[in-house]
Amino acid sequence: GSKSRGVGPRTGRKAAPRARQARHAITNTPRSQGAKRALRHAPEQLNRHPKLTMAAMSQVMLDEKTRLRNTTVAKIVAARGSLDDPETKKECCRRLQKINNMLKDRIAEMDATMARDAMHAGILKGGFSGCDNSKLIAVLCTRTKASLNRTKQQYRAKFDRDLCKDVKSKTGSDYGRMMGHALSDPDEYVADVIHAACHGMGC
Repeated sequence: GSKSRGVGPRTGRKAAPRARQARHAITNTPRSQGAKRALRHAPEQLNRHPKLTMAAMSQVMLDEKTRLRNTTVAKIVAARGSLDDPETKKECCRRLQKINNMLKDRIAEMDATMARDAMHAGILKGGFSGCDNSKLIAVLCTRTKASLNRTKQQYRAKFDRDLCKDVKSKTGSDYGRMMGHALSDPDEYVADVIHAACHGMGC
């Protein structure tokens, strides 16, 4: 028989709208959508404007060569001589790790601010006030555990508050529990599942 849209194959129950939204956020980021569109329309653009497209591709290649000449690794190699030198490789790794950590901290700081804004969204569409769940899902359900741990640290540093407690206070029911699990460490998650199982019906 035909399956109803949004109905689970085993339970027959409709999936929670916010849970579906969280899953959608993970697999349909703007970057992935843009890449899909670009790949889909590339042959069509090449057939319509071959000269223009080839010129654009040439410019992209030129820009890429310029970018590569100005990268951190290129500058270190130019200053030290050769990438085959073990000390040069160590210096490149050290500098790149430092840049990577700075970038991760900056992203975590932005995520902490976005989470705070989402939980204090004010008046939303339809005249309701409260939490902007779409924004909160985008921040918390598209990150790794390591990224979320950095976000929690930045949240504490910026607002002197616990992100997990604030999220739980602004969300509820299955949706709230899902958001809590997203923020918890693996050990805490297992403990929460065991606790829920032992206090449920029939345990």
